[in-house]
This record gives sequence, structure tokens and C-alpha cells, in this order.
Amino acid sequence: MILKEIVEQARALLIVPGSTVYVASNVARFGIPAAVRSLLRSEGPEALLRSHVDTLRAIVGESGTLLMPTFSYSACNDEVFDPRETPSVVGSLTEFFWHQAGVERSAHPVFSVAGFGPSAGHFLHVDNPDCFGANSFFDKLRKANATCLMYGVNMWEGSTYVYHAEQRARVRYRYIKEFNGRVLRSDGEIEVAPVPYFVRNLDIPYRDSWQRLQAESIGAGITRSVGSERLPMLAHEAGSIDEFIAARLQEDANYLIELT
Repeated sequence: MILKEIVEQARALLIVPGSTVYVASNVARFGIPAAVRSLLRSEGPEALLRSHVDTLRAIVGESGTLLMPTFSYSACNDEVFDPRETPSVVGSLTEFFWHQAGVERSAHPVFSVAGFGPSAGHFLHVDNPDCFGANSFFDKLRKANATCLMYGVNMWEGSTYVYHAEQRARVRYRYIKEFNGRVLRSDGEIEVAPVPYFVRNLDIPYRDSWQRLQAESIGAGITRSVGSERLPMLAHEAGSIDEFIAARLQEDANYLIELT
């Protein structure tokens, strides 16, 4: 079932059919739309998740590509990542999405991503195990200037690609740490490779603080918004927000953090 009001909101965010859209989500904030309640009684909780997937597919259209995070952090936990079995730990919608027919999933042992559509293969192929480096998934988003959609989340809750901008800027409060990535291939063999990850420097007391980024990027017209902070829908292009962040970091090296 397509939730038409959400499709209309996406159009207000200038997301058109044929777009490549990366979605960070918290569908609990949308509640249970009236149109779905009868389906919930007959089909159970999956009816609600299916309605959101149907809606997001309607937003990108048949010629568009829909991408979602299915992060597992397996390498960080010294676990083997199986793209066919390891669950996503970043929300019920992402876990539901990657099990749907026609959806592919990448084999990255920290930041795997699932996708559906004509461009999905390009984004899901792991050209570089570096989490945020050149030719990583997040680098491909930036180069394609793909649309990032905050679907029921604010930027400080779902904009993982900000770390890509920080790595490109070589911020002082993060550094590259290598993890032992192990991925179970379809032939049963385990592929082992180092996975560079731009992690926080624990010797510097700080916390991420992206509220100013959200407010100022909206004010500059880089980020479009509908809804409210309680139920946000935000959109911007990955290349545009990266440029915005880079410029702000040049002015203020601590733009994205709060020292504690």
C-alpha cells in the first residue's frame, strides 16, 4: 500500500521519479496510518513495513534506485559477516527491506547497504573496504550527487555520510583504525581483508553535534525540510551537503563537534 501523503511530501522535497535516493529511517515516528490499520489486523506488523517500502519505491519510481543502510558492524565486533544472513542493526525497515525480492545487499563487513533499482549494483559493489574513503559507498553517493532522505530522523540521528566529509577534511578528532574484516562468500569460503575505519579519537573529549549543520544547511537552501523535529523529513544531495560541510570545516575545525 502506497502512503500518498508521504509521496506528496517527497515531491515537496523535490525528489522526482528516476532519482537515486539513500534513506535513513525511523518508521516508528510515523505511527500507524489509518489506511494500514485493517491490513495490520489481517497481515500483522509486516503490513506496516511493506507500506513504507511500497511508498519509497513509488517515490523513486520504476527508473529510480532506492538504497538503505543495513549496517552490521561485524568487523568491529570481530564477527564474520554473511551478506545473506547477518541482520541489519539500524532499524526494522532496513532489515525488512533487504529481504525483499529483487533487493541486493553489499558485502561490506561494517557498513553494508541494500538497494533496488537500475543503479543499485554500482553503489553496492565494494570497490574499497575503507568505510569512508575513495570509492567507498559514501564516496559514490557524493560523486553521483544522489539524494539523501531523512525519513523520520533528523540529521544528527541518521547522516552517517557526514563521517565521509570529515575523513575528506582529515579532522583532527578522528583517525584511521584498521579492523579485521571477514566476509562469508557464497562458495562457503571466508574472505579476509583489513577494513580501514575513520573512528573517533578517544583522547579528545567530544561528542558529535550536528544540530547546527541541520539548521544552517536548511537556512542556506542545501537541505529541504517538511514536517517537524518530532517527525522530520529532510532531503539534500550528497555532493551538495559535502561541499557545505567542507566549507564550514575550513572556517571552524570543530563545526561538527562539541568539546566536553
